Amino acid sequence: MAIARDNFTSAAIASATGVSSLSYSYTVNSNSSGILIVTVEYFEPTVAVSTITYNSVSMTFLRKDNAPGATSIHTEIWYLLNPSTGSNTVAITMTGSLTVGQLMISGAVSYTGVDQTSPINAQNGSGSGSAGTTASVSISTIVDNSWIFATTGSGDGSVTWTTSQNLLWSKAGGAATGESSGGIDFGPQTPAGAKTMSATLSLSRNWSISVVSLTPQPVWYAALI
Repeated sequence: MAIARDNFTSAAIASATGVSSLSYSYTVNSNSSGILIVTVEYFEPTVAVSTITYNSVSMTFLRKDNAPGATSIHTEIWYLLNPSTGSNTVAITMTGSLTVGQLMISGAVSYTGVDQTSPINAQNGSGSGSAGTTASVSISTIVDNSWIFATTGSGDGSVTWTTSQNLLWSKAGGAATGESSGGIDFGPQTPAGAKTMSATLSLSRNWSISVVSLTPQPVWYAALI
């Protein structure tokens, strides 16, 4: 059973008034061997994401990456298998309030045709504490026809992904808040092997990037259903 993108949403932005949570609506059209991925980007050294729920169901934390330094850009990936269909609420709770003037950016994407036993076959992340205009990370898939998803965060400005990847969102918070985030995917990746996911930043800033490879549902399982 081949992986297919079900839906995705533009990144949602929390207010810049020291918030500790963010909620927004997201629609899953089909959950046939489905997975929902939610990302969070934030610029804050003292807090992290505590929980994320979709339709009040707890999501699973996958990874967190950051740009090394005292004032650090962070990117996190969370996921939920077999998410409820329809329009439901994504609710993000932080371990504490962001500094006044800072915000978080979140985006969501859902797929069908994903292995429900071992949905993730590879993951990786990277970050740079030195200002630069290119954010990149490599991932080595181990299953043919995997789909790769990546998200990045950086300072103010915009994010442009290379043309071989599918842009899902690119959201800038502006100079006042110093945040930008992007989300992309690429698939199917076959044969399995190394793939570099890269983005160009409009301004030279610190950056963080997180990437995951999704495993397709085995053909024998698809035949049973």
